[in-house]
Amino acid sequence: MENAFAVPPRLVTRKRRAVDAEKDARAFLKEEVYRAYSVEGEIHESGVYADEEARRMVVVTAKTAKDGVARSGGRKRPQHLALMLLEQKKKEKSQLMALVDNIARRLSSLTVVEHVEYLRLQQKRLQAQRGGLPVILALTSEEAAEFARLNRMVQEEQAIFCDHFEKLALKESRQEYVYLPSSAAEWHEQMMQTCRNTVSYLYPRYFQTHMSVSLDPSGGAASTGSTRLVHIQEVETHGHGLIIDNSKLVDGVVIDMSVFDELQRMKWNAISADLMAEKLMEKYDCDVAISSSTLLKLFDTSLETQWLIPVKSRACVTRGKAKKQLYFDCPLPSHAMTAREKISCAFRDAAVHALQETAGNSEVPLREHQGCVSYRIWQIGDVKMLVRTTTNAFIRQADSPEKTTPVSLFIKPDAQPLGLKERLSRSERRRYWLHSWIRGGSTILIGHLDPRASEIFAWEKHSLASIAGAHEDAGMLEAFDPAEHFTIVSTTVSALQSVSIGTYVIRSRAVPKERFCQMDVLTVLEQDGEAQLDVTTYIEKAGRPNNDKVDYELPKWPHVPNRIPFTFRTGTYCQEYFEDGHCPRVLEGEKCDFFHMVWVPSKTGVSWTFEDHTNVVRHVKDISVPGNRPVLPRLKPTFPFCRGVRVVNLANMDAVLLCPKAKTCELRHVSLHEIAERLADEALRNQRTKRRSSKAKNRAKRGGRQ
Repeated sequence: MENAFAVPPRLVTRKRRAVDAEKDARAFLKEEVYRAYSVEGEIHESGVYADEEARRMVVVTAKTAKDGVARSGGRKRPQHLALMLLEQKKKEKSQLMALVDNIARRLSSLTVVEHVEYLRLQQKRLQAQRGGLPVILALTSEEAAEFARLNRMVQEEQAIFCDHFEKLALKESRQEYVYLPSSAAEWHEQMMQTCRNTVSYLYPRYFQTHMSVSLDPSGGAASTGSTRLVHIQEVETHGHGLIIDNSKLVDGVVIDMSVFDELQRMKWNAISADLMAEKLMEKYDCDVAISSSTLLKLFDTSLETQWLIPVKSRACVTRGKAKKQLYFDCPLPSHAMTAREKISCAFRDAAVHALQETAGNSEVPLREHQGCVSYRIWQIGDVKMLVRTTTNAFIRQADSPEKTTPVSLFIKPDAQPLGLKERLSRSERRRYWLHSWIRGGSTILIGHLDPRASEIFAWEKHSLASIAGAHEDAGMLEAFDPAEHFTIVSTTVSALQSVSIGTYVIRSRAVPKERFCQMDVLTVLEQDGEAQLDVTTYIEKAGRPNNDKVDYELPKWPHVPNRIPFTFRTGTYCQEYFEDGHCPRVLEGEKCDFFHMVWVPSKTGVSWTFEDHTNVVRHVKDISVPGNRPVLPRLKPTFPFCRGVRVVNLANMDAVLLCPKAKTCELRHVSLHEIAERLADEALRNQRTKRRSSKAKNRAKRGGRQ
């Protein structure tokens, strides 16, 4: 007879197994269950499974609990990023071990309980947003106050954690972040030369300030609902995009930059000089024409990213009435660009050509692959916008090979800190999200590039939901709300609608001591005015190398269950000592910063008593546990959980301990690992508090004697 508690097979897709699914079933997720667990699931459906999802967060458990034990399959427990750093630098024998050791030993300012509570409240907020509820209604007043308190602590700790890693990385390998391949430098110089020629031809030279506008994303426009961007229709499309070969999406693809010698695709496509856009603006009575690159720049507005965008206000007659129309041209290159910004731009088109299908693209000459250009009408508030997008890559559908879908392909230079892929920055997430969204939710494909080898060593695929969310699996600092960034777009368009006919330049700048930017609207210089901007001089100096700024990014966060990404580690126990009675670090004469404890079994029932072996292990180097030892301190959990379990298996500490009435039991069911983690965290914090107090008293005594 088959064992009811046999370990289910590993879930290849990493989806949670449904409660009522047979372990051998091929399709183990029903349609309604999949929607509930999916990141796009509706809030009222996902709420039904919230308790079950929390119970199964650590491991996949069996359906029933006759003996109160469910096995997890013994998977390897994930390691905190700081501990991975410590192991890596020990192998390299780094000269900065003091800084590394400080990062690894530091404990989080939040306890284990606060980590779990923060992630629960954050997930509740995200579920409410996905279900269409405003954030203000997602939490109760008590929950909102608690989340605000924890969020302040989290943001402060994340800033310190990221700063420590950045200082360490720049001290050890700064050259890896400023390295620029000669092929990328040549490509960038050709692009800049084309840009200089076009800008001097299209725009006047001197501009003066006309007015300034605040770009506060929490401004009044957001509350009126006028920032919602609604797609109306696609009105025109032409050109060809390359079809990507799925078989070429493998690690180790080398990008050949010499393809640009043949392509000669350096063009500056200002939408104000686009005859097709002008024709469609008149035909469909649109108010604004904007290219996707400009929309991305406005959407990505932040204190770290500033821009300079030419705008033309024109008068036209449509349907017998005079009307003013705005044309937002492509953003001008930044005043100074980092090596990584140049590499990302230069290698992107070359990567598309390296991945193209040989047969599927052969009938179209290589020089004519300008991408598929589409003109779509969107509406934001009362403003009709004509948005021009260019899609360079498509991919065949798995179920219908004759059909293709657009792909948003990006190249990310990656220094591979600790041998891990770098995480996506806030700016990258915003830009990639909008790039996909205005193309109907195209697949986001990110190639992690080794600049020195011109090789894509890893691919990363995202959807709109995964790149915007901030759950612990994603390893991202926080979720971003697209509505806030569309507010900036709406504010910019509204401000420009009040200007008279003419040519303008808008630029963003950071406001001191504020968390938002200011937009300056500059108009053509009058005879008696004073120039605040010389476009010719600006474009001649634009794009110069900026080695003072380094685009550093942290490694991707390894998923640690119930821990907030990019915070310091919580106190934990020595797993080897707990399970086997041996600490490998102590036996090798090294210091172990983990808490040493063992479980004390009971002759009757299940024991919830643990023994503190910290002092024993600290003074004994040659053996794990001495034979004759004094009575050691004992620890018992005081937090509430179900203690009705009948059997505890030390060989499977990640298994959730279920009581015989688990289906109807209202108490929380936890694993032995979670109990030990919480006890170790509390004990380590108490030890360090006593140590600090003792040191302070000793310093006070020494100071008194002096």
